[in-house]
Amino acid sequence: MRRALLAAALALALGPSLRAGVGLRIGAWYGPQLVNDAKINDVYGKTQAFSVLPYIETRFGPGLTLSAGYELGYDRSGVIGPYDYAARLRMSGINILAGYEFRADMLALFAQAGVGFYAYQQTLDNPGVTDMPVDARKTAVLAAGGIKIYPTQGVFIGFEARYVSLKVKPYDATVDLGGWRFAVGAGIALDFR
Repeated sequence: MRRALLAAALALALGPSLRAGVGLRIGAWYGPQLVNDAKINDVYGKTQAFSVLPYIETRFGPGLTLSAGYELGYDRSGVIGPYDYAARLRMSGINILAGYEFRADMLALFAQAGVGFYAYQQTLDNPGVTDMPVDARKTAVLAAGGIKIYPTQGVFIGFEARYVSLKVKPYDATVDLGGWRFAVGAGIALDFR
């Protein structure tokens, strides 16, 4: 009972100072997603697939950030093999990043690093290959940076460049599904002051 009362008194005493340094961002990034592997690009085309990344970010103190998001939208179709079998590649992932946001008035520069937990699937419409589906998961290191503009205190727009290092080995060859993601985004900012 004494511990509970002490914890409640401490929370009441420190509450305003703790809330003063905390902020919340909810937004989404949208833009092209590139894949490094030349063979994948030959099969599915060298043009970018567009992906969306809804995310939530918490700010601690003057600029430390912790964010989590879900990257989805990479879904490409192509043909493979001498008989042009239809093929499809899909990829999505959960991203967790820590970073720092340098903010001066309406402008903020940010840098982040973290991990992504990716799922990738490749299907092949070949009646002779039914026992070799690709449906796997892989953890990847990623880094991001960009700029946010706060036209009002509670709204931001921005640009982000993100690099994902994602090399997978579904069978006997390594495939580089990593690459650059360039995106524009917008969201709301809630600062508890």
